[in-house]
Amino acid sequence: MRVGLRRVVGRGLLAFTSMAVLSILLTSPVMAALGKKEPTADQKKFWAAYSKEIKQANLERHVTALSRVGPRLAGYPGAEKAADYIVSELRKLPGLKDVSSQNLKDLPAKLPYREAYYVTVPWVSGQSTVEVLVKGQTVATYPLFPLWPNLVRTSQLPKEGATFHLVNGGKGQLSSFNGKDMDGTAVLMDFNCGSDWLNAPRLGAKALIFVEPDVYRESSR
Repeated sequence: MRVGLRRVVGRGLLAFTSMAVLSILLTSPVMAALGKKEPTADQKKFWAAYSKEIKQANLERHVTALSRVGPRLAGYPGAEKAADYIVSELRKLPGLKDVSSQNLKDLPAKLPYREAYYVTVPWVSGQSTVEVLVKGQTVATYPLFPLWPNLVRTSQLPKEGATFHLVNGGKGQLSSFNGKDMDGTAVLMDFNCGSDWLNAPRLGAKALIFVEPDVYRESSR
C-alpha cells in the first residue's frame, strides 16, 4: 500500500494582528501572589467565593462553543471568534464593561480590556489531503493538516506532492517496526505516542502522518 500526500495549500510565516483579552483574574488576589507555593489568605478567600460559581454545565458549554470555531491560532478566523465569545461572556459578569478604547496608561481599568499586538504564525490556506493508493488507484482520501512548526521549520511538502510506501507505526515503539523496510517511507502513527515518533525518522522514514485521537494526552505535546 502506498500513500500520496497532496499539497494544495500555501504555507508561510506571516505576521498578524492578534487580540489579547484580559479577564477579571488580573485584578484578583490569585495574580497578586503569582509564584508563591502556598495559597495566601486572600487567595483562599477568593477561591472559596468563586468556586461556588463554577458549574459543570457552564464548563461544558464554554468548551463546546470554543471547540466549534475551528483553529484558534492568532490570525485565523477562529481566534477572532473565540475572542468575541470570551468578551461576550465577560460582559455578562456584574460590574464589567468593554474598555477597548482606553489607553494602557489608563489602567487599571474595568475589564474586559482588548489589546492588539503583532505575532508571527504559520499560515495555511486551502486543504491538503492524504490519498491511499492500491495498485496506483486512489481508494481513500483524508484531510491533512500541518502540525505547529518545530521552531522555525514548518511542515512542508513539495508543490507537486509526494508518494511514499505506507507503514503502520502504531505508538512508535521500536518493536512496531520489526521486519519492516523503513527507508523513505511514510509512517502512520498514533498521536498519543509521546516522543516515540522520533524512532521512525531514526530508522529512515521521510514523512509522519499522525492519526487524531479520540482522547488527547497532554504528555504527547
